[in-house]
Order: sequence, then structure tokens, then C-alpha cells
Amino acid sequence: MTNIYVVTFGEYSDYKIEGIFNTKELAKEYICKSSYGRYHIEEYELNNPDRQCIKMVGIDEYGKEYPIDEWYNVYI
Repeated sequence: MTNIYVVTFGEYSDYKIEGIFNTKELAKEYICKSSYGRYHIEEYELNNPDRQCIKMVGIDEYGKEYPIDEWYNVYI
């Protein structure tokens, strides 16, 4: 099982993908180099036909993770 880490920004109509990475560390590094905002890291299993989000975390301005409630998870 290989996972990918999708950096997203915003909510609802402002929601967009900022980048896709093969490690969470690279995704966090990208966020820390960007200006602060409502960034999230969504984790997906690669080549999964269901494409369900496995886990979603928010990243604060210090690069620290905080949990996102289940209801907020975005499914593509």
C-alpha cells in the first residue's frame, strides 16, 4: 500500500489542491514555506478505486498538526 499526501487550501468554493507529495514530511515542508492559511493534508491510498480520504489533518503556522473532525473530511 502506497499513500499520497495532498496539500489543500480553503473551504467550499475556495477549496483547491496546492500540491501532491509522496511523504507527509514533504507536504509539511511545502506548507511551512508558504504563507499561512487554512492548509490541510489529505492522505489517500494510491490506486484505490474508491479514492476515499484515509485521514485529514490541519497544519498551523508552526507546522504542527491538529485533528480535523470526521464530518469535515472531503471525499473526492
